[in-house]
Parts: sequence; structure tokens; C-alpha cells
Amino acid sequence: MEAPTGEWKGIIGLSCILISTGVWLYLYFKVFAYPELPESFSLERRLAQLDRMKKLDMNPIDGPFARK
Repeated sequence: MEAPTGEWKGIIGLSCILISTGVWLYLYFKVFAYPELPESFSLERRLAQLDRMKKLDMNPIDGPFARK
């Protein structure tokens, strides 16, 4: 009976290094490369926009189950 080789350790190690590199790249781009989101993405602004859309009756849903 032969002892198993240690090849799996290298594969797991390389996988961890690649995953770690991907996470660090994601964090770098999230913090430094991309600009801040516009104000219209805040919850308050989105709710105001939804309320305005309801008041102006934009994209109404017609049919027997439509509610106003």
C-alpha cells in the first residue's frame, strides 16, 4: 500500500491564493476605482421617485387584478 502524495496540498494552496487575489482585487476596485453612487440611489430618493410615478400613473397595470 502506497502513501498518498501531497499534491492536494498544492492544489488547495493555489486555490486559496487565487480566491484571495480575487477578493483583494474586488475590494480595491470597490474602494478606489469606482465613483460614488449618485444621490438618486438612496432609499429616500427611490421612494420619492416611486411615489411620483404612482401619482403620475406611469406604466399602469390594467386588468381584473390591478389595484389603484
